[in-house]
Amino acid sequence: MCIRDRAKWLGVHPRDGSVYFGGDRNTNTGREPYRNPFFHKYDASGQLVYTLWNFPSREIGANDCRLVSDSSPRALAWTKDGLMIVSGWSDGGNSVLARQPTDWRKPITGKGMGLETSGMKGANSLAHILVIDPETKEAKVHAWWAAYIPTWFQEPKYRGAPNGINIRQICVLDNGSVAITGTSATGLIQTPKPFWIDPMSGAKYGGWYVSVFRPDLSNLMFSSYLPGCENVSLGATRRGLVVVSRSYGDDGHEERPTSSPVLNALQGQFGGGTDAHIVVLALPLNKP
Repeated sequence: MCIRDRAKWLGVHPRDGSVYFGGDRNTNTGREPYRNPFFHKYDASGQLVYTLWNFPSREIGANDCRLVSDSSPRALAWTKDGLMIVSGWSDGGNSVLARQPTDWRKPITGKGMGLETSGMKGANSLAHILVIDPETKEAKVHAWWAAYIPTWFQEPKYRGAPNGINIRQICVLDNGSVAITGTSATGLIQTPKPFWIDPMSGAKYGGWYVSVFRPDLSNLMFSSYLPGCENVSLGATRRGLVVVSRSYGDDGHEERPTSSPVLNALQGQFGGGTDAHIVVLALPLNKP
């Protein structure tokens, strides 16, 4: 099941009707302002069942913690086995979202992708993907998701550094793979044969993307910018993924514009203004 939202109301469980509500609240650690993440589960009658994160802000700001990057849960989906897939945002790597949601002192043992988040040039947006058991409230896997400024970027001091990205929606596919969409600044990690090919001009580039992870979040099955597209939504099918958006025809690049991807389409040419845009991605494997 797919749920789309960025904060506040996150979704309703498809089986028991429980409601999930989350985001962040403005607080202060005693040293600096802090956006404290929270995630509430309510039963179908409206009674609070439990809360994740929402640790005391002064505790987070103490010397033995200092996980003070502003953070927030942003999207939610469920696997067939009833596990929660939660995405989050933080403005740096020292975030409580990378620790157990009921105890920041405890690490999350399962790691996905193995991305490195150090070396950011100032505060920037990083994304988190977590697999959480809703019964034990234990995070079983945590994966960082970030863009990386390429080595041919026009400003040398930024080359190789993590760069901003966010996740707007999560979708769990029929084989358990995890699809996400959102917006990325320069340096999205793309898999072979993406929809956009970097001309390596050194110029900035950014926009909406779609990426598909293996079920254990260990690696990417597909990842690409969606040139000329915006307001992207995802939908799972038995064979893969439907990506729906609004297209301007191309990405507007002055020298080498890239068209929004079209293949075997009923309407093969851009109609003008903004067109509805639909891409169907087939799973390359029966089993991941």
